[in-house]
Amino acid sequence: MTPPYRLSLPLVATFILTGTAFAQAVPGPGVKPTTIPVPHRATYKIDLAHVAPNAGVTGASGEMVYEVKGSSCAGFTTTQRLVVQIGRSEQDDRKLDFQATSFEPGNGATYRFSSRTLVDDQPTDSLKGFAEKTPDGLSIELEEPEAKQINVSDKVIFPGQHLQSIVDAAKAGQKFFSTHTYEGSGTGTAPDTASAVIGASRVGQDDDMTKGLRFWPVSVAYFDHDKAKTTDDKTKLPGEQTPSYQTSFKLYENGVSKDLILDYGDYSLSGKLEKLEALPPAACNH
Repeated sequence: MTPPYRLSLPLVATFILTGTAFAQAVPGPGVKPTTIPVPHRATYKIDLAHVAPNAGVTGASGEMVYEVKGSSCAGFTTTQRLVVQIGRSEQDDRKLDFQATSFEPGNGATYRFSSRTLVDDQPTDSLKGFAEKTPDGLSIELEEPEAKQINVSDKVIFPGQHLQSIVDAAKAGQKFFSTHTYEGSGTGTAPDTASAVIGASRVGQDDDMTKGLRFWPVSVAYFDHDKAKTTDDKTKLPGEQTPSYQTSFKLYENGVSKDLILDYGDYSLSGKLEKLEALPPAACNH
């Protein structure tokens, strides 16, 4: 959800280079309920945007479908599927099929996630678990690839609240927003430190879901959380560390994203919005 393609990033990098009824806990004081993104289904065309001479990548093409259903009172269920064909200079082309689903209540207190990766139609990785905010920080219970319990002492927000926080910061005129966020990505054992740079707002003119709404160009750099904790000067974090990966996109105030760039340094992928469909919000059961 922050952004929709976030979960796929580490898996895409590894693939290219190596081939390989939820409880709604009470939120903490001062936590703003999540009201975005609006329920919708977005289809993106994936292409290779940039590649360095020695990156070993000759092309990329595919499609990603991102769907969010629910409401702030019923919670948000997000599904994502990315299918992309990767051309490689010294090896055969490979097909990556990444599938993910997650649920986050509007109060952002808990988070359930599941994902799997197929390479050339063969399963290679899976991740499944549940995370919950605690008075001391964050509790993570992994079910796949193996059962594991992890406790994180820092305050962490989940994807829905991360997206909400970026939009709130943009509306307030802030140019920078940094936080710890947990999205059940990578190995699922730790959160990331995410630093967002927010550009000047403009007004959308494209389609029924975004026309007349403000949007901001946003770039988010994700840093390894454990390394970030050992940085001596926290005020210089973005300059002291190289991010694990970066994304940029146009973020609308209703949570819709357009013009995606997934930047890995030696190469980057683009995601062009091809189809955007509004979905009805979920009813509240009181």
